[in-house]
Amino acid sequence: MLSVINRNFNFLTETLRKYPPAPMLERICSKDYRIPGTDLTVPKALSVQVPVYAIHHDEKFWPEPEVFKPERFLPENKNDLTNYTYMPFGLGPRNCLAMRFAQMEAKVALAKLVLAAELTLAPGHEELVLSTGFALLKPQKVNLVLNPLNEE
Repeated sequence: MLSVINRNFNFLTETLRKYPPAPMLERICSKDYRIPGTDLTVPKALSVQVPVYAIHHDEKFWPEPEVFKPERFLPENKNDLTNYTYMPFGLGPRNCLAMRFAQMEAKVALAKLVLAAELTLAPGHEELVLSTGFALLKPQKVNLVLNPLNEE
């Protein structure tokens, strides 16, 4: 059952790729680390920033990165994805603790909304305008028109 839900919510995964909630991650290097294939060493205690938004919009990893394509995340396309280039919740042992809860909460909320109402954009609000708050990417304003679906 969960795989069916996940397959039908690829649009949510693609939305998180285009608009990651945390556009930048920061980590502190815990020990000296030599970058393989280079002469560069990241010293212990150095703050390292990971530009999530830039990686999610890099044509090297995402063909036509500005185009909304949920099919990128279909099981049959998983071999086309480059490891470590999709990280809306971070990666590894320091990723977002509430990632699975947030994803399930979003899926349930969206499913309930779509089942209850027809959603359209309010006239004059077709363009998404983004703002950055305290290290978060969010829409400046979302104006939707909800028309309740008739119960038959």
